[in-house]
Amino acid sequence: YQKQRILSFIYPQQDYSGAKDFNRALLSRFAVVKTDYPDPKVEETILISRTGIDKSTAQKMVSFAIAIRLNKAKDKSSFVLSTRELLLWATFYKVFKKFLPAAEIAILNKISSDDYESIKDLLTLQFKALDEKQI
Repeated sequence: YQKQRILSFIYPQQDYSGAKDFNRALLSRFAVVKTDYPDPKVEETILISRTGIDKSTAQKMVSFAIAIRLNKAKDKSSFVLSTRELLLWATFYKVFKKFLPAAEIAILNKISSDDYESIKDLLTLQFKALDEKQI
């Protein structure tokens, strides 16, 4: 008797560099649960509870992530912003007290050259004025 194993995947797998589809014979041995990104309010709560950022900051970061995910869905970009990357961004935000330097380390330095400029432009458009207010 073998215990049933459950694997959880975030689909589509192509959102993650190096991720490949499983062989059907291997996949048939597991139960698969398809998941999506958390509801925005839940994702905000995750950021607040795990990093200690304030609600307004969490809302801005989640809104940005949603915009990036929509760009991916519309094939305007191959980059997608995961909850894990949002957590890293929020963690660096706590250190730098600015969106853009934190985003450079947590997000921009990981993006392919194809998407780098467009994502950087979106970040700058949304967060430069906010960072300048904090000076």
